[in-house]
Amino acid sequence: MIQLFQKSHHSQDEDNPGDKRFSERHARAVQWLSILLFLSLSSILFAGLFEWDRYQVIAGTTAQTMSMLDKVLLFWLLTAKSVAWFLPFLLIWGIFIAPGLWRTTAVTLNLLWIVMFYFMAFDLVSVSFAGYHVWDYLPNLQDMLKNPDLKIWQWAGERLTTEAMFLLAIFVILGPACFLTAKWITIRLVNQFRWLVLQPLPALVTSVFIFFVLSSVPILDSFPDRIYTALPLPPILKESLESITGVFGARLGLTHTPTINASFLPLGYAAATPLNRFSPTSRNMDQVGNLFEHNADAKKIGLGSDQSGKNRDPDQGLLVNVSDEVAVTKLLRQASDPGPVDVSAFVNKQGLPNVILIIFESFRHSAVSPELMKELDAWSEQGLRLQRHYSGSNCSHLGLFSLLYGRAPLGYHKTLDRNIPPQMLESLRRSGYQITFLTCGETKGFRRLDRFINDKSCDNYISEGEFTLKGMKDWPDSDRRKLAHVQRIVNSSQDRPQFVFFYLVSSHYRYSFPPEFDIYKEASSIWEFLDPRSQIQNHLNRYANAVLFLEHEVMKLVRSLDPKKNLIMITGDHGESMGEDGVFTHGSRMSEIQMRVPFLMVGPGVEPRKITTATVHSDILPTLLHTLGGTSVPVLNSHGRDLIANPAPADEVVVVPANGLASDRLMIIRGNNRLIFRPAAIPGEAPLMEFEGLADMAGHYELKVSRIRQASGASR
Repeated sequence: MIQLFQKSHHSQDEDNPGDKRFSERHARAVQWLSILLFLSLSSILFAGLFEWDRYQVIAGTTAQTMSMLDKVLLFWLLTAKSVAWFLPFLLIWGIFIAPGLWRTTAVTLNLLWIVMFYFMAFDLVSVSFAGYHVWDYLPNLQDMLKNPDLKIWQWAGERLTTEAMFLLAIFVILGPACFLTAKWITIRLVNQFRWLVLQPLPALVTSVFIFFVLSSVPILDSFPDRIYTALPLPPILKESLESITGVFGARLGLTHTPTINASFLPLGYAAATPLNRFSPTSRNMDQVGNLFEHNADAKKIGLGSDQSGKNRDPDQGLLVNVSDEVAVTKLLRQASDPGPVDVSAFVNKQGLPNVILIIFESFRHSAVSPELMKELDAWSEQGLRLQRHYSGSNCSHLGLFSLLYGRAPLGYHKTLDRNIPPQMLESLRRSGYQITFLTCGETKGFRRLDRFINDKSCDNYISEGEFTLKGMKDWPDSDRRKLAHVQRIVNSSQDRPQFVFFYLVSSHYRYSFPPEFDIYKEASSIWEFLDPRSQIQNHLNRYANAVLFLEHEVMKLVRSLDPKKNLIMITGDHGESMGEDGVFTHGSRMSEIQMRVPFLMVGPGVEPRKITTATVHSDILPTLLHTLGGTSVPVLNSHGRDLIANPAPADEVVVVPANGLASDRLMIIRGNNRLIFRPAAIPGEAPLMEFEGLADMAGHYELKVSRIRQASGASR
């Protein structure tokens, strides 16, 4: 179009050098203004059509409380963020435009636009679905290259391949279309208003354009961490912006930091630096031994008692104090030097029942209810039901570790490095049980699960199919084969009691079920991928079908077994998100929905009972041993509580959620409060745990200490 414009004025330019110079200046102005209009309009469209709904889902309940000003600022932030990626290239395009390299400018602009917007779109899809940025997958790529036999590639991208190609096609078409539209609008405006090509105007528009982008930086700190961390900002850039925004936000009054009572914070947080915190070599470490005496309740829970031995009431306002940090630091030290298996923890009794442990993959705590799995819900009334039960984490390997070891999974890798076997398997074997694990390959190579669930830790390690996304159509049949195998094992004559445990994998994403259980219909369409809210409903429908199928098959097994000879436990390895915390699936949020699971125990020796306070997977081992033996069985190096012996367990548990790829944080769930701690290293000292902040049920930070420090420093 610029070329056509130039040709229309070519003849008169030859006769008038002044007009020729004006025409060249006119063409450069049109080219430059069309670039700015193109970037601005496409950023607005991208924010409105693609990002807006996704960021509201990511923000979760916070989005519902946003004022109109907050929404305007958020839209401004999203638009400016897209434009900001192109600021470094404005100088390059200016150099191209000066000598009239129109085509070079247009080609580089369009190619870069496609790459940048495709990257931002793909990254947002990844974050809103799985909680990971694109660069977070780099460790998976390294694992794939180092261990090709483990086929990690089958899980690294999950369902993103089809959508990735679809997105690329959209941007390849829309990029040039938006560019030609912006140029057409610019030419019409310039022809209508010739003053738009005055020499200072393009420079003025460029300055306003840049100022618009830079002025969005201070408002970063006015939004929840969940929105901030979802922006496509590499870690290095994010750290720089975080230090800047804390200062700007505090000075402009934009930082949404709650008023904090000093008594809410642990010792030393009034200080400006973390070096004023308690030292692990100071007298405070004497408190560690006092808190973890064998007869202390805090020893079993890990936390939850003050120095007088009485449980703190979470409603009294004292949410965090130094004893919490001392206690979680003790857990960190234990994790770095884990103790051996306790060979004395077993049941010495004749006539023990068979024990069947059924682990549902991705088991949402709300699934066992009169509204969905009503048969399991009614069956559970016969035994022990934990109403607020948590996995040890929000991912399979850490949740299963907590269940089988009876320990907090903070020391997962150190325990496996020392080849310490699972305490539950050792305790039951020494009690006379034969151990059988039924698998379809779900433990093979995944995060070292096969280091503690294998043919050495189990007497029988039986494969029933293959666990891959490609083979998910076989998951229902594989689960049926496992349940049928359980029936054969426990109903056949045995010289010794049987312990059989296994995963039911049909409830794993993408939730598989046979055709006859297609009860809740999925609106399947490629366009559904662009609408996160319709995705939520489709995921809920598929998940409901999968768990209804599994309930049907499990109840067939239950009805075939003698209730006097078989004790059945049903739980999950972790929960599952359906957008409640801003993402789908699991392993990415420190949220209630990803960590909370059902737990049911029905069988001989189990009295009907419901526990409504918080419990955790590490409690199951001592509770099971008490159920089998009729008396409490102490377990050394365990963090679990005997829920049978304790009629009113404290409403407090410790979990180790994976937040992205990191699993070093520790969370105390105390009543309705969620306290997050993280390791801190002091040169020359042993590592310790420090309080990082408070979180809500969706895993959002309600209070983040780093932000408080920034605001405090800026206000001085």
